[in-house]
Amino acid sequence: MKPKTTLIAALGCLAIVMSAQAGSRRVLQVVIDDTARSASGALGAARQSTDSAQFISCYNEAGPLAVCVARNSAGLQRACTTTDPRHVATIRALRSDSHIFFAWRENGQCRSVVMTISSRDPPKL
Repeated sequence: MKPKTTLIAALGCLAIVMSAQAGSRRVLQVVIDDTARSASGALGAARQSTDSAQFISCYNEAGPLAVCVARNSAGLQRACTTTDPRHVATIRALRSDSHIFFAWRENGQCRSVVMTISSRDPPKL
């Protein structure tokens, strides 16, 4: 195959792959996993859910203590607290279109707080 033909074919494949990814969406309801002691969900998906039970949030009121709380559609609720400066910084960076994952130790302290922002997650309306 000639180099120019190979380049055109490669660009064509790239365009097909990129168009297949355009507009990709996901709706991540609040999920609580007691075995892994973790909870996750997208703020927008929880807000737009058809049930009135689920929510997920993390908050900090300017001090060193922060809290993450999640409740799934069945009403199961879990929470953790943290004073870890990395967790607090993550929580302070949350936006209305964030996806939150948090995990806790047996004593209720957060062991992990992760926030992602993706065009695939719905915005909070």
